[in-house]
Amino acid sequence: MKARRLFRAALLAGLAVIALFSASCEGIGKIIVPEPTPTYAAEGGFSVEAMSLGKADCLILDTKDHLAVIDLGVRERAEEIATAIAARGKAVDALIITHYDKDHIGAAKKVLNSVTVKNVYLPEYDDEKSENASEVKGYLAKHQIEPITVSETLSFRLDEVEFTVYHTDIFFKRNDEGSNESSLCVTAKHGENLFLFAGDAVGRRLPEILSQLPDPSAVDWLKVPHHGVYDDNSESFIRALSARYAVICCSNAESADKRVLTLLEDGGAEVFTTDLKSVLSVSDGSSIEVKYL
Repeated sequence: MKARRLFRAALLAGLAVIALFSASCEGIGKIIVPEPTPTYAAEGGFSVEAMSLGKADCLILDTKDHLAVIDLGVRERAEEIATAIAARGKAVDALIITHYDKDHIGAAKKVLNSVTVKNVYLPEYDDEKSENASEVKGYLAKHQIEPITVSETLSFRLDEVEFTVYHTDIFFKRNDEGSNESSLCVTAKHGENLFLFAGDAVGRRLPEILSQLPDPSAVDWLKVPHHGVYDDNSESFIRALSARYAVICCSNAESADKRVLTLLEDGGAEVFTTDLKSVLSVSDGSSIEVKYL
């Protein structure tokens, strides 16, 4: 009888420990973070990984000692995204959400529960009734992070990389392209190399971006807007940039428009798509190497 009571007490104690551990990890899920991966950015270098997530965006930007992330993919791949970011072994100095579509904010909860995020940059929507926007802002409030609303163009520096986040003056409209047209745009300048991340920019936003860039023709590397979907302003936008490298976040089922691919290739760009593999771009300040992982 005494042995049975001792066994029962031990069992209850074990269950209590499990319950306490589960509570402390609420929302994290089964994220097993491996040892920090060797940084792709050598000393003074800069790398960009465009994750293969289907038709969704998550770009991990690695400098020598710092980390920036642009967009957070889809909820269904949140565990994979959070693990990839956590595996860098660094806090996220800048998390930039270009807009609130679900294929750009899906991993917000898991990332905030898994890694330290110092600064979050959000678009300024005139319409603040977006359910997705409220959800993201709720996560930030829970983690006591005061977001930076981008209402004017701003810049910051991480190691040898100068980042600029471009706001938009286009009023957010609740229609199919409203949030896309209100996308933030980001550039990263590393030495002689200029990277442009165009979110899901469409319509009026494309010429607005061109008007904001000091020299559109200086862009060397382009994250193609809106997963390679063709837009009435695609031709003028792509021709004005003349990028040497173009990365498209798309899926095999929803691939890039052939007209966009033709425009990029005719402009001299080497095109990489994330439909099957992630794409890694490494800059040494004078040249860029792009390859599949």
